[in-house]
Amino acid sequence: MIQEFKWCVRPELSMDNAPKIYERDFGDGYTQRQVAGINNLLRTFSVVVKVRRSEAIEVDKFLAQHKGVEPFYFIDPISKEKKKVVCTQWPAKVGITYTEFTCAFKEVADTKVSQSSSGECAIGDVPDLVAILDKKLEQFNG
Repeated sequence: MIQEFKWCVRPELSMDNAPKIYERDFGDGYTQRQVAGINNLLRTFSVVVKVRRSEAIEVDKFLAQHKGVEPFYFIDPISKEKKKVVCTQWPAKVGITYTEFTCAFKEVADTKVSQSSSGECAIGDVPDLVAILDKKLEQFNG
């Protein structure tokens, strides 16, 4: 089961929006654009989590256990929606009373992809397979 990040993030977050698209320029001002994949707009959130020093170890432990690859949920303070993310970095600024983590939360659409006992990749669900095929098609088309 996917865990939930239980600590509140500060509402002053930044959000990177960069939709993945295919774009073909035909010259003379003609360009064709198309969405790349099913989930072409997965956002990256830069969030700040400020906790008492006594809680800092628990926050760090939670993020370290997910190793930057295991997804978890966090509540977006702007939209109030639950987002499935991975945290790829979380530098900490330690003060006398509080510790402030600046976390990079990358939104993900996939489920857990694991390895079977034979060493082959086990796909979690159909969107995972579609995402993999989209990447292969993108590599093939250059």
